[in-house]
Amino acid sequence: MKFLSIFLISTLLLSAKINLTQKEQEFIKAHPQIILGTGDTWEPYSITQKDGKVVGFDIDILNLINHITGANFIEKTGNFSEISKEVKAKKIDGLSAIIKTKDREEYLNFSIPYTSSEIILFVPEGNPLGINSFQTLANKTVALQSANLLHSKLAKKFPPSTKILWCDSTLDTVKAVHYKKADATFGVESVFHTLFQNGLPMLDSAFILPQKIDLYFAVRKEYPEAIDILNKGLLTISDKEIMRLKRRWLLALPESRINWKLILSIVAISLVILLIILFINRKLKQLVAKRTHELNELNKNLEKIVQERTQKLEKANQEILKSLNHASLIQQTILPNSDILSEFTKDNFIFWKPKDIVGGDIYFIDKLSKDELLIMVIDGAGHGVSGAFVTFLVKAIQTQMISDIKIGILQPNPAKILEFFNKNIKNILKQNRDSKSNVGFDGAIIYINKKSNKIIFSGANIPLLVIEKNELNIIKPNRQNVGYIRTKLEQKYEEHTLTIQPDMRLYISTDGYYDQKKENGKKMGKSKFYELIKTLSCKSMPQQKKELVELFHTYTSCNIQIDDITVVGLRF
Repeated sequence: MKFLSIFLISTLLLSAKINLTQKEQEFIKAHPQIILGTGDTWEPYSITQKDGKVVGFDIDILNLINHITGANFIEKTGNFSEISKEVKAKKIDGLSAIIKTKDREEYLNFSIPYTSSEIILFVPEGNPLGINSFQTLANKTVALQSANLLHSKLAKKFPPSTKILWCDSTLDTVKAVHYKKADATFGVESVFHTLFQNGLPMLDSAFILPQKIDLYFAVRKEYPEAIDILNKGLLTISDKEIMRLKRRWLLALPESRINWKLILSIVAISLVILLIILFINRKLKQLVAKRTHELNELNKNLEKIVQERTQKLEKANQEILKSLNHASLIQQTILPNSDILSEFTKDNFIFWKPKDIVGGDIYFIDKLSKDELLIMVIDGAGHGVSGAFVTFLVKAIQTQMISDIKIGILQPNPAKILEFFNKNIKNILKQNRDSKSNVGFDGAIIYINKKSNKIIFSGANIPLLVIEKNELNIIKPNRQNVGYIRTKLEQKYEEHTLTIQPDMRLYISTDGYYDQKKENGKKMGKSKFYELIKTLSCKSMPQQKKELVELFHTYTSCNIQIDDITVVGLRF
């Protein structure tokens, strides 16, 4: 079944339209192979099998790019130091699965990042030594990979008394922790794959670093066309396809389908997580109050008691983090396959980025018939756990809504659909003037009918941006949102009908992008965002997404992301 999924993905990507320039096409003809080198110990990004064949996460990404572009990127594995020398000696063309550094930028051009991972400190199950920060690594032994640039940088942050056990591979580092030769090791999500494939017991995560690690492809500077080809291929691969490959190689998770029972289970799990958090907080407050009284009476053993309380807090925090990471995987699996958009548009993109591990933004794409399509963008109340709970609730209602449309109970009118969501949220959560709960969302819905050549839009606090003949028209939404206490149960929403014109471009965005603050603390704001969209609209949709992502990264380089982000672009 897994091989069938890969074949179907490849078939869909083969049909994608990639516009290569004349220079890029000539480069592909002149270079029947573009060789990217990588370390032979970096599983599961690249795995050299006994027969010499190279497989792994990077290989699947490059194979998809090859299918899309017609190029032939291949990987060569070996000792990374020797591989790097071969690149500088121009014996091979570039590197794979590397971190961007100033030294490397002198002779290499870098692609956009093709994967981003959290950096985790792994410890034995139960964290017996109570490691929870760099400071607590004092007088401990940490296993690190000798050819790993990230590990070399992290080692500089250790206390002077920390001992380092240098290892040849990720497998050697986790074995060192398992067999108690080391107390901890740093790694990313691929460590789970290493443990699973080698039959080792799972390790616990002591803490997660605030920064993430981005991995890139890189090619020698004399081949700029190769980087352009890589970027065009990467921008065509959907986030859902990347997640599928991560499940296969990095997380060792089975693929699954989401059904109604699972959606209800997700909502139940979210409630349980919230109850656990409240219960833990209450117990901790009671413990702290009790210990404070004892300290006032006895005034001794202060340091020992504080350490015990800190360890309990850290353990509780790690349990919550584990639950949130699982919830994040579940939330990403309920995102729709954006390939359907290509049946109704000439070009499109979706930029979705939650603020935290889980988020309150979500989008749905539903093909009602060969001529009809529904697109919904939802900005749920809050972000993090509370926002994710709203998205799970909305997903459950959306599943029922699509079922009602298909059997004729509900018409596919955006305004009626917003009314359907409003009534269901208020009734399920019993939200009235006396309710303590106040949950809802801002949203935008468009209905596309190819047969009638019409688009119908309805919005709740999210507008529709329309660009025709380089002119921007903003179709305003209703000011009333959906589901909240202040919204009436019988709230009505307005609809706007458009005729599809050649080269018409539509955009829907939640407020997360233009509310982001720059280094000086000022927001981008709606007006500048609308001008940005108008300026970018003349470019291809993948290029627009690339520039939106790059600009957003400049905003978050000095300030943390403050809200969830969803931006959808369509060209007809």
